[in-house]
Amino acid sequence: MPSPRFTLAQFFFAATALAVAVIGALLFGFLASSHRAILDSSEHLRAAAAERVEARVQASLGEASDLLEAIERDVTHGSMGTDDPLRVEARLFSAVQNAPHIADVTLTHAVSHGFEPKGAMKLDPKGRWQVSVRARARAARSSRAS
Repeated sequence: MPSPRFTLAQFFFAATALAVAVIGALLFGFLASSHRAILDSSEHLRAAAAERVEARVQASLGEASDLLEAIERDVTHGSMGTDDPLRVEARLFSAVQNAPHIADVTLTHAVSHGFEPKGAMKLDPKGRWQVSVRARARAARSSRAS
């Protein structure tokens, strides 16, 4: 029995099928590798963006905290009295002027007469006031006392 002989057409068909299989496997490997690289890169970019946002939020919150601490120091050391709403308004206006990321500052004043048995503070009906200073826009600022 003679051995089967491949014809030229069968050889080309087998070679083409093998080439398609190898190219398909290489393409699959390339796509899988690209997919992993894209995911790794996007994770790195997401983490970097999150760090930038976190830094901006912390800077903004830090500015507000610094402003409140400065006002508290002024009250504690007596350079800003809390008995005159106009002086308080002037100080708050200055604070908002010098803090571009602060939208508004409010100080509420009341005189305490101790605490009730359930823990609520007893307030004097006289001497209650509130001063608010807000930023209208970056260049223009407004204030209101009530």
